[in-house]
Amino acid sequence: MIATVTLLRELQERLPVASDERKLSILRSAVALCIGAMPKASPEIVRLFDAVLEQLADHMDAAALAELSAALSRVEIAPPKILMTLAESDHEIAAPILERSRALSEKDLTKLAERGSEEALQSLARRATISISLSDILITRGGRITLLTLSANDGARFSDIGVEILVEKSKGDTVLQMVLSKRADLPEPSRQELAVLMEVRLKNGADDGSAPESHSLVVRQSPEPAVQKLRAYISKHR
Repeated sequence: MIATVTLLRELQERLPVASDERKLSILRSAVALCIGAMPKASPEIVRLFDAVLEQLADHMDAAALAELSAALSRVEIAPPKILMTLAESDHEIAAPILERSRALSEKDLTKLAERGSEEALQSLARRATISISLSDILITRGGRITLLTLSANDGARFSDIGVEILVEKSKGDTVLQMVLSKRADLPEPSRQELAVLMEVRLKNGADDGSAPESHSLVVRQSPEPAVQKLRAYISKHR
């Protein structure tokens, strides 16, 4: 660890006089050190990595920050401050952390969901696993794309009240109703309520015409292909 500290200090010292190209090289070196050291790092080393990466981030453009975010999103343990800094950045930078990082604590995820943008909520809804408490926030705050993404995510767990709210919000939205009805964990009373809602809309020949363009879904002819495409999209972007 002494060698790691020495290298980090050297990287810090080189930063003020480094060219943009050299700064990117320093960032990549620091990230490589971080990923290798984190599993056995002491709290002091973690704080040092946090300080160095935060300092480096202040000198990086969006492309470099996106690269940093992608790298840190794949590790089990990461410096917490830079992780949250990236998670609260512009969406292009934040998305990998929000969608994939296992280093974010439940407390972190709650904060991000409570104050995040709709784009941030959509990314959180793509996580491989989503706790009941997190899904409750996404259901409460999320827009249509977030609700569709969350409902199609088999790794999401829902509270009873969360399911009730989802069913209520699905009224007038055939696609959301269909996505919800495909969930294996849906309580039977909710499944029956959705069946009634879908039957009524089919009898009335209703078409909500509210296909989410960002998922490239074609739902005007039949909602079933839309459900399959949405589930494929979730799996691809995990």
